[in-house]
Amino acid sequence: MDNEIFDGPNQSSQEETINLRHYWHVVLERRWLIITAFISVFVLSLIYLFKATPIYEATTQLKINPESDNILRVEGFSVGRQEQDYLQTQYKTLTSRSLIGTVVEQLRLDQDERYAEAIDKVGAVVRDVQVAPIRLSRLVDIKVEHPDPSKAAAIANAVATNFIQLNLDEKVDLALDVVRRLEEEASAQKAKLETAEKDLQAYSKSNAMVSFEEGTENIILQALSEYATGHARAKSQ
Repeated sequence: MDNEIFDGPNQSSQEETINLRHYWHVVLERRWLIITAFISVFVLSLIYLFKATPIYEATTQLKINPESDNILRVEGFSVGRQEQDYLQTQYKTLTSRSLIGTVVEQLRLDQDERYAEAIDKVGAVVRDVQVAPIRLSRLVDIKVEHPDPSKAAAIANAVATNFIQLNLDEKVDLALDVVRRLEEEASAQKAKLETAEKDLQAYSKSNAMVSFEEGTENIILQALSEYATGHARAKSQ
């Protein structure tokens, strides 16, 4: 019984040794085939590396501030988005067809050798642009690949520049919209003030009022003063 317990592992070990020796003999028998295959792959790789067009990568880094830092608040008007949604939108904008299309026009990339034969030239440029947000920061890398290193850098810088301009234009349009709303509110307050003034004059004539001293009977005068203050505040805003 004891012999069976100890002989089992020894037999298994011997079988593994025999298998390893068998494999080693197989390798030795085919060593020239293996060496030839290795050399062939190595030589083909070298040929490909020498003949392949080198691709360079240029990187431009941007800092995208959250919308809350630039939020516009005027008399109850506020414009903003959730920060995460805002950042994701900005990342998508960096590779949008409209922005890349502007870059293509500015740099005349439709005449570039890399994109000249492409049916969708904007799409071809988009494929060379990669947006890589840096984790735990508001920084984002704009990476561009191109056979010409100077052209790769020019595209990366153009994407960043047009992105910044696009954001500025959006904020200017937003500010103008708020100003328009304030002007409408000021006009409405002015109309209310003029109506109050006319009502006061009519009331004054009908009741022969000659004194405007402050008192409990001058409620209309107080209302007129409040309208005037509100109008002045709205006009200054």
